[in-house]
Amino acid sequence: MALYFAMVSAQKQSALLCCVWALAESTVNKRAAAIQNDDLIAAVDGRKPIVELIRPMSDENSRLVNQRGLFTRGPNNIPLEQWIQNHN
Repeated sequence: MALYFAMVSAQKQSALLCCVWALAESTVNKRAAAIQNDDLIAAVDGRKPIVELIRPMSDENSRLVNQRGLFTRGPNNIPLEQWIQNHN
């Protein structure tokens, strides 16, 4: 559903090119675990530079739970693309 809305928005803006990014949950989790266990990778503000995948399970927002939303929480001040390149 999100892809549909992203493409409709791009079409309305007359975009010539569109790009869809996908993350493999298992790969992100494996890479995050490796970073957590690597003593050579320093923590920044008390937190290792990992990407976390978060699934809301609270009934505070039932729509979010029903739509099975998945969110990413990345390391501070590091774009996701750069994190992927640095920890590939």
